[in-house]
Amino acid sequence: TQPPSSDDGDGDPPSTERNPLDNGELVRDHPVPTVPNPLYALIKVLRAGICNTDLEILQGYMGFSGTLGHEFVGRVVALHDDACREVKEEWLGRRVCGDINL
Repeated sequence: TQPPSSDDGDGDPPSTERNPLDNGELVRDHPVPTVPNPLYALIKVLRAGICNTDLEILQGYMGFSGTLGHEFVGRVVALHDDACREVKEEWLGRRVCGDINL
């Protein structure tokens, strides 16, 4: 059966997510993680860059081409229960981006 839509528009994270790559590769449902402490947030990734090195490995070679990857854009969908009201009001639903090279 298909898990709940991850884009139902209500801002709440679904109970499971489906890996969108269904091209013969391993695809599996996995539980949505919980927020472990008040310093963390759960980000629903909407778009992500593919690392060129990952593509090169899949093609059987590896080099460094300088093509960026691993950057992402998403939305804050959950905060820890202990986060204060002001933080929740300011951050829940906010669009965010990240770059692992920072």
